[in-house]
This record gives sequence, structure tokens and C-alpha cells, in this order.
Amino acid sequence: MTTYSLNFAPHIGLNAPEDGLFVEHAGTEPIEQIRFAHERGFRAIEDNFLKARPLATQRAIASELERLDMRLATFVATFETATPAGVPYAADALSFGSGEKSDREALVKIVAESVEVAKRVGAQYCTVLSGPVDLAIPRDYQTANAIENLKWCADVAEKGGLTLGLEPINAREWTGTFVTTIPHAYLIAKSVDSAACRVIFDAYHVQIETGSVLENLDLAWDQVGYVQIADAPGRNEPGTGEMNYRTFLRELADRGFDGFVGVEHGKSKPGKEGEVAVLEALDAVAP
Repeated sequence: MTTYSLNFAPHIGLNAPEDGLFVEHAGTEPIEQIRFAHERGFRAIEDNFLKARPLATQRAIASELERLDMRLATFVATFETATPAGVPYAADALSFGSGEKSDREALVKIVAESVEVAKRVGAQYCTVLSGPVDLAIPRDYQTANAIENLKWCADVAEKGGLTLGLEPINAREWTGTFVTTIPHAYLIAKSVDSAACRVIFDAYHVQIETGSVLENLDLAWDQVGYVQIADAPGRNEPGTGEMNYRTFLRELADRGFDGFVGVEHGKSKPGKEGEVAVLEALDAVAP
């Protein structure tokens, strides 16, 4: 079993509830995946689809995490503002850039529901996706709307002990997304000015959208609450793309980062061999 200095959190569902990082070894059931992660030295997991899982499953996850002294690092709070990669946003998709009062009320309600899920499983963070951009409205007005909407949402989250992680995602794969860069997410989070609203720094998206990963990490540092990793291109384990994760993760460690590092990627090889390659890749780059 490896002991990591950073708090890595492998996912148990990335693009679907059943596609966890270690399903070949542990199967698709969340509890078995959690146990396998614990056996391999991890003390946290991500579950993008936690909120969509049955209540009984959420409670079972909470119970197992407590038994193993593990944490639920983050889950996606805002499916209504999301879309799969390469799939156009639905015409009625919510956006944090909206200035409509009814949309704000819907967003606040979504966050309130997420607070209850977080309490159930002991989660500290939830992932917030911005939703689509409105090409008919100047971007700056939408940014102002996003700041105001997130202020309302952060107030609800803070009262419930939850932190919203605003995640910019790259526009090459998620065409039409409103918040796609770390500088934009930083501006919004800084303006919200709440301990309950931070930026998720997904190095994969940063590399694809703007590059300059270490520079962006430095400039956005005071708003970074959560980190995610995947190599680019390909969104697989470190060492399969062009990114230097040994340097990036060493930088996090040297800065004393004590938050979660979501292992949010796929596998470059099929079967158990692919999952062993993931574990070996993490061992190779972990500080």
C-alpha cells in the first residue's frame, strides 16, 4: 500500500455512474470501489454522480467512508448546467450567466439540495459548472450575473457547511461553455468574496484551454480550493500526454496544499492492466 503526501481522491464515476477508475479490480458497486481505493492507500474518493444515486446508496457510501475514515472529496452539484463532452447544451440548460430571477431561484434551490446531499455523506466540496454562454449578451454582463448568482448560492452553501468549487472546463470539448479559463473563474470567485466559493483547478482543462499551468496556479492560488489531474491530450493517467505532473504535484506539495487532488481521468490501457498502470503512474509522479 502506498502512502501519499497529497490527498489523492480517485473517482468512482467520471462520465457515468458505472465507470469508476478501478472497476476492473473492484466492480461497479461504489462500496467495493471505496474499499479497493482504501486498500491501495487512498483516503478520499470523488463521485461525480453521487447526487444522482439512490438515497440508500448515498447512505451506504456515507457509512463505508465513515468506517474507513475516508472522505467524499467532491460531487457534481449542477447537472442542470452541464452536458457531456461533445454534446450541445440543451436549449433549456441553466447558466450561472443568466440574469433571470427564475434562473437564480433555480440555482439556489439546486445548491440547497446539494447541501443536504453533502451533509448525508460528509462532503466538503461540490463541483459547480457554469453552464452555456449566451452569444446574444455581452460576456461581461454574463460575468456580472454569474457573480451575483454565486453570491446567493454561496450564502446557502456556507450556512450548510459546503464549499462551491467553480470549475472552468475547456471549450474545445465542451463547446459553448461560459466559464472556460482559470482567469475567468478567478475573477468570478474573487468577486463573490465568500469562503464558500472557490475555484477548482483542473490542470487538464487549464493545459488545453490556456497552457501555462504553473503560472495560472500561482496567479489564482488564493482562490484555489480543489485540484484535479489528468494528462493532456487524452485525459488519461499522468505520463500518457505532454504534461509534467511530477513538477506540478511537487509545486502543490511545496506550497503546503492540504486539500483534495481529484484523480479525474480515464485509462490508456484496457482491463486490470490499465488500472495497474494508473497506480504506477501516480506512484511515479507523487511527491
